[in-house]
Amino acid sequence: MQKIVLIIAILISSALTTLFAQSKIEKHYYNGSYNEAIEAFVQKDKNGEAGLNDYKIAAHCYGQLFDYEPAIACFEKALGIDSLDRLAREGLADFQLKLGLKKDAFSNYNAILKADQGNSRIKAKQAGLLMDFDRYSEAEQMYSELYLSDTTNVFFLRRLAISIYKQKNYNEVIDLLFEKTQLFHSDLELLMIMADCFYKLNNNHQAMNYLYGILKADSLYTPALSRLGYIHFSAYRNYEDAIGYYHTLNRVENYSDPFHLKNLGICEYFTGNQEYAAPMLDSLSNELADDAIVPFYAGLSYKKLGDTDNALRCLERASTVVIPVYTSDIYHHLGRAYASKRMFEKAIETYKKVQEYDPENFQVLFDIGVTYEEWNLNRTKALVYYQQFVKACTNQRSADLKYAQNRIEKIKEELFFEGE
Repeated sequence: MQKIVLIIAILISSALTTLFAQSKIEKHYYNGSYNEAIEAFVQKDKNGEAGLNDYKIAAHCYGQLFDYEPAIACFEKALGIDSLDRLAREGLADFQLKLGLKKDAFSNYNAILKADQGNSRIKAKQAGLLMDFDRYSEAEQMYSELYLSDTTNVFFLRRLAISIYKQKNYNEVIDLLFEKTQLFHSDLELLMIMADCFYKLNNNHQAMNYLYGILKADSLYTPALSRLGYIHFSAYRNYEDAIGYYHTLNRVENYSDPFHLKNLGICEYFTGNQEYAAPMLDSLSNELADDAIVPFYAGLSYKKLGDTDNALRCLERASTVVIPVYTSDIYHHLGRAYASKRMFEKAIETYKKVQEYDPENFQVLFDIGVTYEEWNLNRTKALVYYQQFVKACTNQRSADLKYAQNRIEKIKEELFFEGE
């Protein structure tokens, strides 16, 4: 009898010891004493006494200390004990995400969903990963299911809208959000998406309404400043207003974005501030080496300032990085720069390139005629080009037209008396 009692006492003592050790780990964890909890766990693990719950608690302690690799190892050991433990698998996936192991995390979330398809928390995490993988259509389907199951959840609505926007389905975004603006009136990113959708659909008026609202909430919100500046610049040619937005934008960005500086420089050119435009655009030529517009407008600015050397340098550079839509204009201004430097042969050669790229450009006919007269007094060739210009010119009030008509009369008279 005494032997039986002794055995029972030993078993009870062993059970109490195990319970006490386990409670000690939990106590440290719930008190926020993560290092102490880990010390107790490590000792217990060395003794081969750690169980499923110990590994899960230890994993969370490591996680609280931002030590994710041992946290992952603990969750993996927990799953080795019970592969169906969903909390352990979710914790494993969460910490894999912390280390950027997105594919592994996705696989673990997917394993949970196979067993628990209605788990909205896991579904939301997996949808977020689908967005990271640029699988926006699948993300949209998942967020749509989540939102339909909880139409008061603004987060699901937001993510659904972004997934649709990423697929460039701008009308769908507007249909989804237009009547729900009050739900995200302080969400500047979502308001910016709405503005961009209207902009992409060529509804600048509605886009600007959203953009003005954003700037009322945050006057230095750079995406809104950039879009407003660009709309005024490119759509309305309202360069003065564009300059205001671009000045603020560049100041906020510490003048670090070359594209915003470029647009500011072009706006300065069109408002007559060539003294600002010329050096600003010229300084961007190396950084935006493949953009012909930068040296082109720098050259035009220098030209208006009377700096023919720098004008020629910039226009020559622009001609080497020509883009089709501006090719004719670049060569035309380059030809005029050569002519102003009395490099007439180069000017004629460049003007002929304008004709190759843009046969409808009648203004270059006038420039060729003038150049032939100034270069070698070749009045016969000049007469031919003046006549072509007069025939093609559509602006009857053009000063060049009147000049060409007068020169035609004079040249014919001079050639007649000279017997030519």
